[in-house]
Amino acid sequence: MEHRWSQRSLLSISVLLYQNGIPVARCRTRDVGSEGMFVECGSAICAKNAVIDVEFEAPTPGGESKRYSLPAMVMHVADDGMGLIVLDIGSEAFRALRHMVQHVEPRLVNDKQAAETTSQTAGLSATGTFYH
Repeated sequence: MEHRWSQRSLLSISVLLYQNGIPVARCRTRDVGSEGMFVECGSAICAKNAVIDVEFEAPTPGGESKRYSLPAMVMHVADDGMGLIVLDIGSEAFRALRHMVQHVEPRLVNDKQAAETTSQTAGLSATGTFYH
């Protein structure tokens, strides 16, 4: 049973996962919350409790794009990806991620709709950001 302190928002952005400084997978987030996220990788890339870095691109206040890296731990693995908990909630990267989450229109969708949306956006470039 998962215990979350906050709701998760549907947010699909491209992320690159690193383990020990080596890129291991290019994935998309399915949902993001104030303390974690689920990344869809097609399969579990890392073991439970592995510490990884999540790299993503986000807009700056000036409207430019900037790359951020956020340390996280794999909390659970599934057939379609991994649940991550953020390890540094005070970082600039975490603030950028929260800013994106706060500016997404909240939507309630069922799992089938979320899967369809994710499959439609899977072809976006690795550096492109998609909000839904």
